[in-house]
Amino acid sequence: MPMWETGFWKLSDNEAKAYIGKCVYLHKKQAAPSYFGGTVVGYRWDDWEGQPRVVFRFELTDDMKGQYAPSRSWGPMVEKFLGPDSIHLLQKDPKGLGLLRKIEDE
Repeated sequence: MPMWETGFWKLSDNEAKAYIGKCVYLHKKQAAPSYFGGTVVGYRWDDWEGQPRVVFRFELTDDMKGQYAPSRSWGPMVEKFLGPDSIHLLQKDPKGLGLLRKIEDE
């Protein structure tokens, strides 16, 4: 299965670890269904605008498309919704916050 990364998310190390093995859903708008997603297999830390941020690595899963977050209003300027079994992320800028890139075979 193809591997992907999405970042740069402000979470603690414990929060990031808690989502390994759980679902990640990417959304273009808070109230919109997901357009992409998969199962989190790991994460790494990277720098974004001078701050350490989490970059999740996930395995693409087709059934992650079309899913809504448990709440359709996350609050103004909120880029993520943390649920007990999944994380919903708002992709704002494909080259910055919400980065989505395919991982080539390493």
